[in-house]
Amino acid sequence: MAVVLWGGALFSFIANARPTTMQQHVWIVRNFIVGTIIGAIAWATHRLVLKRIEGLIGAKLADGFETTLFKKEPSDAKTPPPPPPPPTPPTSK
Repeated sequence: MAVVLWGGALFSFIANARPTTMQQHVWIVRNFIVGTIIGAIAWATHRLVLKRIEGLIGAKLADGFETTLFKKEPSDAKTPPPPPPPPTPPTSK
């Protein structure tokens, strides 16, 4: 959603100059709508196409490269054994 809204807001800065026959508020709304459409297309493209490509590239690169940022240090201490089960109370008959 942020990509779509930022696309709408930022398109006003990079749009062509306003024609003299168009009022300012119409030009701003037009640019916001066009930017929102461009942002929605960019988001959909990333979600549907680029995510799959990133997965393929990541899978191929992960085979030959170390991809973990932090490694867990092996623990020298052994894990303690589980506690014994509680004793069962005697049943009287």
